[in-house]
Amino acid sequence: MALTALCALTASACKPAADAPLGPVASYMLLEAEDPGARPPLVSRAKATEGGAAAVARALTVGFAAEVMQTVFVFQQYVVKGRDGAPRPSPGALAWAQDAIPLVLGLDRPNPGRGLALQGAWIGGPAVRPEAVWLGLPKTFEDDARVVSTLAARLGRLLAEAAATGGRFDGQINTLPRAYEMAMQVVAREWRSGAVRNAPPKGDSEGAELFAGIRGGTFVGTSAGTRPAAALLTDPKVAATILYRLSQDDDLMKTLAPAAFYAPIASERIPPGISPAAALGAFRNFQLKLLSAWWDAGQSGTPPRHIVDLVTAYVRAFPAEREPVLRQFVAATHGGTVTPGGVMAGAGSPEVAVERLRNLTTEVLAGTRGLTDGLQSAPP
Repeated sequence: MALTALCALTASACKPAADAPLGPVASYMLLEAEDPGARPPLVSRAKATEGGAAAVARALTVGFAAEVMQTVFVFQQYVVKGRDGAPRPSPGALAWAQDAIPLVLGLDRPNPGRGLALQGAWIGGPAVRPEAVWLGLPKTFEDDARVVSTLAARLGRLLAEAAATGGRFDGQINTLPRAYEMAMQVVAREWRSGAVRNAPPKGDSEGAELFAGIRGGTFVGTSAGTRPAAALLTDPKVAATILYRLSQDDDLMKTLAPAAFYAPIASERIPPGISPAAALGAFRNFQLKLLSAWWDAGQSGTPPRHIVDLVTAYVRAFPAEREPVLRQFVAATHGGTVTPGGVMAGAGSPEVAVERLRNLTTEVLAGTRGLTDGLQSAPP
């Protein structure tokens, strides 16, 4: 029997095209690794009612992991439609933004992978998708808190790498995606589902240290004072501290961007007459603004190299929010990128340091000091 005739008789017999979507837009699919060592990895559909897949499915129903996944879906829609007059994304970026998010259990890795071979009842073997961007997860999880923390980290890394690379996922990135990933891990621990805050994953001493350091701002300074400006710009933990503080600022989360900004997503996700911030929620509202500024900067040819570039891109995109953004940045870094040694150098007392920080912030807002004036040489 001819292959075309067999396809007509049996819908599952013929493989889909290599560039066909894995699933509907604004959705995810659960897969499990059959042969993790294969190139590309051989995977099959996972049962959402069993083992690690069931834990992931539960976590993506409600709570912080679900919130970050929804952020992915909204950002994908922004990538597809974009702002008026913005450059058209690459075909690869559009393909990613209009596809499901594959989650592969049993192929644990921190950053997104590319290329899958999907096992199925097709003639000629698995369906190979060389450009599919997927997230690897452990096969099982010790507890629910570990599921939420892991999903928040992996989805955060996916969002950041999409913005940083213009949807190419080519590995040509700096420390910012890792910083965004860490910030999401910290927010995951603080997020409340109903009246219950996420408990720390069992045995996660590294995560506990990261949580304490980012919340307490200890990665910015040493026992001798504020770290050098170049170190502040290149350490992802410092960038994560700043991103975390921005993500917790009520003004930034709740402030509406101009109405035109929401146009790419309003027709499908925001009912007429409903405030975009109310429909998205405060968390997603700020994250969409941040990720869009990051994305647009790269599309215009000036991808952010470090946290000052990203903050500058945000302020350029949303000038009405300049004051709270710059205040948070200067406070989080103790002014260490603005002036050598920051406000702690020779301060002598906390009161003097606070006064210096207030004055330094005023100068930055007035434009008489720049965010990288504390560097001894050109920005890294």
